[in-house]
Amino acid sequence: MKSRREKEISRTGDRLRPRAAPRAEMRDPKAVDHLIRALADKDEMVRSQAARALGEMRDPKAVEHLIRALKDRHKLVRAEAAEALGRIGDPLAVDHLVRALKDENARVRGAAARALGEIGDLQAVPAIIGTLKDRDEDVRGEAARALGKMGDERALQPLIEALRDIDTYVRCYATIALGTIGTPALDSLIQALKSEYDDVRERAANTLIGMKDRAVESLIGALRDEDWAIRKEAQRILVNIKAPAVEPLIRALGVEDWDVQRQVAQVLEEIGDERAVDALYYVGETFAAENSDSATAVYQTVVKTYPNSPRAPSALYKLGLLAEKRNDKAAARTFYSRVVSTYPRSDEANLARDKLLRLGH
Repeated sequence: MKSRREKEISRTGDRLRPRAAPRAEMRDPKAVDHLIRALADKDEMVRSQAARALGEMRDPKAVEHLIRALKDRHKLVRAEAAEALGRIGDPLAVDHLVRALKDENARVRGAAARALGEIGDLQAVPAIIGTLKDRDEDVRGEAARALGKMGDERALQPLIEALRDIDTYVRCYATIALGTIGTPALDSLIQALKSEYDDVRERAANTLIGMKDRAVESLIGALRDEDWAIRKEAQRILVNIKAPAVEPLIRALGVEDWDVQRQVAQVLEEIGDERAVDALYYVGETFAAENSDSATAVYQTVVKTYPNSPRAPSALYKLGLLAEKRNDKAAARTFYSRVVSTYPRSDEANLARDKLLRLGH
């Protein structure tokens, strides 16, 4: 005679969901055989919920039966079987799930792509790449999502192309997937910062921020990009990366490119890291000989952002020298007076007093 539980397993689909799921959550091994038998029930709801419950139980004994269920005459059963196989994660299901990517029903194809991503067998990558061209946007999105979980470089170019997909969902997961691939995808993510799609630009930026130190060198390189939008976004992202970007940025100040130095100085200013003050002062020194306006801007940044730094009185004094150089005596007196009043015990204060006497203060 069947037990009460066994009878519940055999009932129609609307009753099976509330009864089978708790059994699955309890991971009762005795339920597996009953659920496997339910895969052959005449009611498709019973079959589909049995497949779902078997997936929740994650018992490898169900794999063979769920593989057969991928050929069920009803689409819902096939989709639930694919989902269940993904949860169980047995590589034996991979070839069968790859075939399910060609199912006539979009829900089944999407479930198969999702399951392959969960299993993570790289042999499935070429088939999933092909699914990025599926006629259904949800299926394409699941394919991009699966490739993101797998992180295989073979998907790089197809995912770059998917950034131009007409569907937001697809573009979103393609961008995330590129972040998972990591360093090989950095240039593509940086170029995505000028995408015509707002969602791609935002997601690419967030992905680069999440990559932190792995992305810093490429972002610094992007400060030389001919596209203004990329340069501006690269600066913003570096600011958001914060501390991991500081030392590479300081090293980048050594390049003989004033425009890059200026951008780096701006980023360091916004980050506000104390290690940046010496680097900014160095940039001011570099600019002073041939680009006094840029030097003035950098020294003002040092004084404003790091007023308690030992570099501050020197930067303020340098501002006075630059003002004298352009024959602006009033501005020079103002700067020298600030040195004396704000940093009276500094070496620069003595120099500033001498300058004020010569200027007739």
